[in-house]
Formats: sequence, C-alpha cells, structure tokens
Amino acid sequence: MGNQSKTIAETRKQIRAKAKKMARRFQPIYKRNLIYTRAWFGRKAPVSGRTVYVGPSQLDPTKSIRVVLSNYVRPSENVKTGPMANLSIFTDQEWEAMAPEICGNCPHGKEATPKGKKAPCYVQWERIKAAWLASHRNQPLTLEQAGKLCKGLKLRFGVAGDPMAVPIYVWQELLKNSVAVTGYTHQWYRTIDPECPDHFRGYESFLMASVDSPEQAELATRHGWKWFGVQSDPGQDYGNATPC
Repeated sequence: MGNQSKTIAETRKQIRAKAKKMARRFQPIYKRNLIYTRAWFGRKAPVSGRTVYVGPSQLDPTKSIRVVLSNYVRPSENVKTGPMANLSIFTDQEWEAMAPEICGNCPHGKEATPKGKKAPCYVQWERIKAAWLASHRNQPLTLEQAGKLCKGLKLRFGVAGDPMAVPIYVWQELLKNSVAVTGYTHQWYRTIDPECPDHFRGYESFLMASVDSPEQAELATRHGWKWFGVQSDPGQDYGNATPC
C-alpha cells in the first residue's frame, strides 16, 4: 500500500513538472495576470475560477448559465492539451452536470445512456466542479478584464458545456488578442437549417463541429465546418483524419 501511494505521488509530481515545463514560455503572461488580479481584487485575491459571463443560455433562453475562466495564472496540468486558459460553461446557481441549457441535446450526455449507467461524456464533471464553486466565492470579471487576462494565451472554449450556449460576442472579446483557440460543438447541425437564427451563425470561424459518423463529417464540411470525429465504433472510417 505504501509503495503504491508513493508511485501515485511521484506520477502526480512528474505530471506537474511536465505541465510547468510546457508552460514556461507563458510565464511572463501568468505573472502579468497575477499583477492584474491583485490590482483589481486585492493582494490576497484568489486566482482560481472567475465568472466571465452570466446570462440566458442560447440553447434554452429560460435558463441562466455562467462562463468561468481558470488557469490564467497557473498552467493546467492537462499535458495532452498543453497550457491553455480554460473556459467552462456551467449552470448558474444550482449545480447540474450535462444540463440541457449548457449541453443541448448532445448525444454523449446523460440522456444518452440508460438510467443508472455512466454517460459517455468525456468531461470529468466532479473534478471541475471546484471552478464552479470558486466562481461563486470570487468577484466576477468584466468582459474587458477577461479579455486582458486572455491576451497572449491559448484558449480552450467549452472545457465543460457547449460553446454555442454562449452568445458569440463573449467569445469574440476573449479571442481578440489570444494566440490560439480550441473548441468543439455538437450544436453545429443547427446551422444547416436555412432558417437558423442569426445568433447561431459565425461559430464555425473558431469552433470545430463534433461529429459522430463519417456521414456527419461530410455534411459538416459541406456547410463550412471543420470537424472532429468521435469514433464510438472501431469500424468507423474518417478517411485521412488524424486520430487522437
């Protein structure tokens, strides 16, 4: 038992060391963001999750959602994505993972599997709940402040939730001076409808369509989307797409 605990601790230490090494070139930006945070909220201000947006969801305008920014002073330990400022889309006042107002009718949500069984969603909801809790304790950011913190950083839209739940102007403000963005949406299909509301237009310029079959990939391409294929069946052939 003791040896196993030691191995786990060492592995965690190695992950943190690798994440820090990957984020080395962003250290001046992290330092700048720490200075900003202290100037706005005080010298002892926490640098964990802060709210960027609270308002109606575009996927269900009767419900309120909140967008939370994290990893803008300290790098994420996700060595697969590398150092990115993370933006998560959560329910607002009451915690609910995979709620329709944040995930829409995503085929990998909680309605996708029989009751009592684990949903196929890749998001580790309980792990990122800490960011949601922190956002309720911490003073929120204005959108202008959030844009300043995102300057020079890589951004990850939709660590949780679907980015199309959020008005496009929020993402556009954060993108202004960022260096790269990663984001996927299962709601891309809405834009296929000729009568699609204008507020769902334009996301294809910075998001990728999350597709579940080669047929969907072809459809998304015809409508101007780059895509990411979910391979739920080993027999699915996405052609020359790079596996990840």
